[in-house]
Amino acid sequence: MEFSELREAIEKVQLVDGHAHSIVALDSAFPFINSFSEAQGDALSDAPHSLSFKRNLRNIAELYGCESTLQAVEEYRRSSGLEFISSVCFKTANISAVLIDDGLKLDKKHDLEWHKRYVPFVGDARGMYLEIGYVH
Repeated sequence: MEFSELREAIEKVQLVDGHAHSIVALDSAFPFINSFSEAQGDALSDAPHSLSFKRNLRNIAELYGCESTLQAVEEYRRSSGLEFISSVCFKTANISAVLIDDGLKLDKKHDLEWHKRYVPFVGDARGMYLEIGYVH
């Protein structure tokens, strides 16, 4: 199989996010930088220097068509609106199903119904884990 055929096959596959977290409103107290890193406190200030942060920032900036800085990406998000960027991101990722673990304490998080605008199937991950006997 040629690499071009492999790439085409991979791009057609729809993804299932089996452990997603609720999307929050743009004016949430949850800092956008935490979307890139789970670091807390002083360690969070080191996150922008990590390879994964730089790569993810570059990818999202390319998707949005903006400068590859956290400030530029945040400004694009605010000016474009949550509905637009959610639509772009879910469509680009080709996600067909999302199982949301909404156990995180987040302010202004959207419920399962809200997420159904962007993904064909949305479910409660914690409920499904309990149903199949998986302890998380």
